Amino acid sequence: MSRAPLTWTFRRVADGSVHLFDIQFEKYGLPRFVVNFGECSTAGVKVLDKYVPAESIFAADTPVFGRLQPGRGASTRSWFRQDPSFVQRLIGKGDGNAPTEVVEKLMSLFPQIERFWQDGVIGTNIQVEPQEIVQDVSERHPHASTPAQRFAAADG
Repeated sequence: MSRAPLTWTFRRVADGSVHLFDIQFEKYGLPRFVVNFGECSTAGVKVLDKYVPAESIFAADTPVFGRLQPGRGASTRSWFRQDPSFVQRLIGKGDGNAPTEVVEKLMSLFPQIERFWQDGVIGTNIQVEPQEIVQDVSERHPHASTPAQRFAAADG
C-alpha cells in the first residue's frame, strides 16, 4: 500500500451543495482508515483568499470539516481498523477484525454523515470543526442555508 494514495475522495451534488467525503488511510500502511467529510456550495470556496472550485475541493478544505470514526481520540487507534487492538493482542485474539466486520461497522455509522448533511445533527461518532480560513463563495453563505453552514454560524 506504500504506493497507493492516502485518500480517495467522493463528491455528489445535492440541493445546490456539494457533499464530499474521503477515505483517509493510515500513512504507514497499517490496515486502518478514517472517513473525513464536508459540504460546500457548488460555487466552491475561498481558502486563505484563494478560490478553489467545488470539483477540486477536499473534505479538509470545506467550511465545516467533519470526521467519522468508531472510537474517540486523535490517534489512529480510534479509526476503523482491521489489525488487532492492544487489548485483542493481550487476550490472545491477535487476528484482528475480518474485513467484512470493518465494512459492516463503517456502513452502520455512515448514516450519521447523511444526517449531518441533511439536518446538521452531530452523531456520537462524528467530530466536526468549523474552519475560519475557509469561506463559501456562494451568495447563499450569509444566510447559512446548508446544515454545515448553520452549524458554523451557531458555533461562531
